[in-house]
Amino acid sequence: MPTIFIFSLFLFLTFLPTAAKAVTLTRNVFLQKPTTVAYDFRWVTDTQEQLIVKYGLTTSYGNQVTSDTEQLVNCGNDASFPCTGGNNNHAKITGLAPNSKYYYQVSTASGTDLTTVGDPNHYFKTPPVVGSSTPFTWAIWGDSGNNSTAQNNIAKQVFIKKPDLTMIAGDIAYGYTTDFTNNNNLYFNRYSDTPSGQNTMAFSPFYVTCGNHETSCPTVMADHSLPGGGKMTSQISTYSFDYGNVHFVALNSNGSYAYNATNPAASDPQVAWAYNDLVASSQPWKVVYWHHNGWAAGSHSTNTAIVDNLIRMSSDAGADIVLWGHSHVYERWNKKAGFYPNVQAYTIGNGGKSGASACTDTSPGPGCAAKSSSGDTAAGFLF
Repeated sequence: MPTIFIFSLFLFLTFLPTAAKAVTLTRNVFLQKPTTVAYDFRWVTDTQEQLIVKYGLTTSYGNQVTSDTEQLVNCGNDASFPCTGGNNNHAKITGLAPNSKYYYQVSTASGTDLTTVGDPNHYFKTPPVVGSSTPFTWAIWGDSGNNSTAQNNIAKQVFIKKPDLTMIAGDIAYGYTTDFTNNNNLYFNRYSDTPSGQNTMAFSPFYVTCGNHETSCPTVMADHSLPGGGKMTSQISTYSFDYGNVHFVALNSNGSYAYNATNPAASDPQVAWAYNDLVASSQPWKVVYWHHNGWAAGSHSTNTAIVDNLIRMSSDAGADIVLWGHSHVYERWNKKAGFYPNVQAYTIGNGGKSGASACTDTSPGPGCAAKSSSGDTAAGFLF
């Protein structure tokens, strides 16, 4: 009888659990679009994941919201405003009290901290009631984003001042493209938690408008949550908002801005909108900012088109202050008859770029009351 060999094969498969990949912020948390009762938070992560924003009147927090579940592929569901970086997301906190300071902390739903618990620099302040004379602070500059030593020094000084809100009048990056890493390196990382000691975006909402070096203004707008979606009457980066007793208007000086003083409604759509918006505001202070310079004696000379259109429109519509960048200097312009003396004008285009102004007290235009001094190579900002 033949021998029968029976082989039994036992296969043991062991499945070892792999550690879940920790979510990482690839663009740090930054604040946007404050109102007296609500605040927006934005960030970007390397994976699509819901985050938790804890907040309260102390660093014990006590309240929390969960971020949006949807991926913001096109911010505001507008295909012409593509976000960069993939997993853009945001959270909104509502039910807040006016003129109040809240602390916040961000973590994953599983409890991993993405911002430091108890950090006093992670806070937000709601604006005073619209029309209130309660004081607040704001900072503004233009022409900053080339990751220079000067830009980073300005970022540190702004952080020390801790403005309640911050504005950049164009050329926020040289240039702001559709490339996520580029925009982080030249802009977001300069004013957020990287590097530490200059993370103004952690507590001050930024309001931006586009300059001539923003090669993708739609991306600038998509990467922010600005009033009205960052556009009015189809004009990119044209919007307005109230904060306390001030009405702010941001304009885009890259395109057409023709003003018809006889019939403002016949002006360029952006300018007609701005004129009506300014006239309609009952705020005691009205501030208008854009990128390209009016009078100038720095890295650019006077742009008469800006003077004859945007400065004139702002003056006619009741603005008190106008500010622009583009020329890489600081200049405060005299109020002089024949030069729209109802508005106080500033050049603030030295937020990273810098130089000296050749302006005198009589020329160009109304002449300068103050300026970057001869030989000055320091950058700065207006506070």
